[in-house]
Amino acid sequence: MQPDRLLPLSILLGGAFIGSGLYFGLREREGPSVTAVAVTASAPPPRAAPAPQPDYPALQEIVARQAAQALEAQRPDMVRACWAPAVAKTPQPAAATYRYNLSFDAEGRQVSLGISEIRGQSRTDVAVCLRSRPLALQIAPPRVVVNVDVPVTLP
Repeated sequence: MQPDRLLPLSILLGGAFIGSGLYFGLREREGPSVTAVAVTASAPPPRAAPAPQPDYPALQEIVARQAAQALEAQRPDMVRACWAPAVAKTPQPAAATYRYNLSFDAEGRQVSLGISEIRGQSRTDVAVCLRSRPLALQIAPPRVVVNVDVPVTLP
């Protein structure tokens, strides 16, 4: 036999052996027996009425006020740690505004935080410092996950 035809022939014979092994092996195996199963239909258990959902925009306003109060309590630390060193190096601009994007879980714990700079109204050096500081706010439980944006102006 020629060497260039030996490889395809061996692949063909190997495939035939594997195929026949699978065929005869699965043929002797007993499959699951088919039996009749009685299915009884029953009504699903009654569900409790869903709790009324609060008005989300109104809830966002409430949570935004609470978050602003919690951030206001942090203001002295923000000014001392971030604003004062930055103004000592470069006094202008004399004020800066940042947008805090906060998410609170149903128990009122802060679960996410984003600090955005407002173009023309913020200082990058202060924003970098604010982002590097840990912040764990707690508000009254809103019973649902709420995301709010809160503007903060320093100093």
